[in-house]
Amino acid sequence: MNDWINALNAFSESWLNAVWRACWQGAVALIAVWVTVKIFPQLSPSISCWLWRLAFLKLLVSFLWA
Repeated sequence: MNDWINALNAFSESWLNAVWRACWQGAVALIAVWVTVKIFPQLSPSISCWLWRLAFLKLLVSFLWA
């Protein structure tokens, strides 16, 4: 039983680190897109939409990879 708990603790610690890394990297990507869209309001809506899609995809892939 003790080995099982130790394995679960090791797994949860590595999972927590991966989720934390995904959160802050996703936040940086979302902030970068938001700043880009605010600085360049003349961007076409399709480019702006694709920037947001890529930022959300980065966040989703980071969470699923974790």
